[in-house]
Amino acid sequence: TSNATWLTYNGSFTIDSYNILSKGWQNEDKTVTIYAKGKDTAGNEITVTRKILNIDLDIPKTPVVTSNYGYPTLTSYGVTFDGSTKIEFDTRLDIDNYYSTDNGVTWLTYKGEFQSLEGTVKAKSVKRDTGLTSEVSKAIGMPTDALKPQAYDGDLDTFESTNGTRRVLIDSSLYNKKISIKTARNCGTASCVISVNIVSVDGTKITSYTLGNSTVLMDVPTNTKYLEFAMNNSKVYEVGPSNEPILNITNGYMLIHSDPTKSISKPYQLITINYFPTSVERLYKIGESGNWINYQDKPIWVNQGETIYAKGIDKYGNETRIISQHTVNVVNALGAAAYDGNLDTFESANGTKRVLIDSSLYNKKVSIKTSRDCGTASCVISVNIVSVDDVKITSYTLGNSTVLIDVPTNTKYLEFVMSRSKVYEIELIN
Repeated sequence: TSNATWLTYNGSFTIDSYNILSKGWQNEDKTVTIYAKGKDTAGNEITVTRKILNIDLDIPKTPVVTSNYGYPTLTSYGVTFDGSTKIEFDTRLDIDNYYSTDNGVTWLTYKGEFQSLEGTVKAKSVKRDTGLTSEVSKAIGMPTDALKPQAYDGDLDTFESTNGTRRVLIDSSLYNKKISIKTARNCGTASCVISVNIVSVDGTKITSYTLGNSTVLMDVPTNTKYLEFAMNNSKVYEVGPSNEPILNITNGYMLIHSDPTKSISKPYQLITINYFPTSVERLYKIGESGNWINYQDKPIWVNQGETIYAKGIDKYGNETRIISQHTVNVVNALGAAAYDGNLDTFESANGTKRVLIDSSLYNKKVSIKTSRDCGTASCVISVNIVSVDDVKITSYTLGNSTVLIDVPTNTKYLEFVMSRSKVYEIELIN
């Protein structure tokens, strides 16, 4: 064309739409003109032109990609993004419009605004008759001070490591709840530090925490807008809602009853469970090999030494951050060996141990077999009889013998005070 550089002709050559368009060689009527000139030995020059009509130069307008991608937001279900992305295409009717979020491996028909992850979005318009294509790429990414995905990908071994500040927004669904943060410092000196500021919706700092090589649970105050990590030679491994079930525990003790079928022969705990609001399935089991059971909002009886496990599952099928567990140990309860009908087994302990007395034993006698492990003052055993209003009624010093004790009215429990001693058996005397 007239604005091109003359080239020496060496034989046939090929031109295509994209080459012409990229160099701006097209005419206003969307054709291209080929110019040729020759010169004879006498220096006479002639120029000829030819307009090429069968090359499609009517390319669609270049698509325009717009995204609202911003900071990650921590919600009750984990981290979400506002990756709202829309594309403005040519309005002509002879094209099909597509987009790709995997670098062109897969192309999807554009039907309107969509959510995009951080990366590259490609868009193209393709003419149906000739395939002439107009294509564009745009990088979609978070602000440079946003906390990166390695800190909330659910993998406790990956991490965000940087020097400077990193920010993650907090959704209101986490107000007055807890979040879990696992961090580490790269060294033990003052040059390796990490802290987090909790910042309100009006931009003021609510509070600040100094973090270290640990996992901490942090309360989220009302009106929190974002967390801002201040990092130097340190790492953030994982930030997420602390959505694990919370176990509430009430101690239970052995109970001596005149009717053996109503006695309780082992210490236990009654456990209620508070599940995170996102848990649509609320499950627990007793013992590692036990079956998962739906929680029915009733206290669960778990015997001494047994372990209870609890987990929730949200509407997306995601389990809670951890499976909560608790092994029952009523530390001040007299153990089952002291009330198993076997005079050869025993409860051996240091400290105070309790067993409840039912009212059916009032004004009756109980037999107590005990022993001391030595004859010195370091080996002692006594029993206090305590009333329903927690007042000691009377006390007995015991030894290597079996004694009969009267049970007064209003007795609540027997409290054994033990040091290097044993309780073999407590038995009702009818």
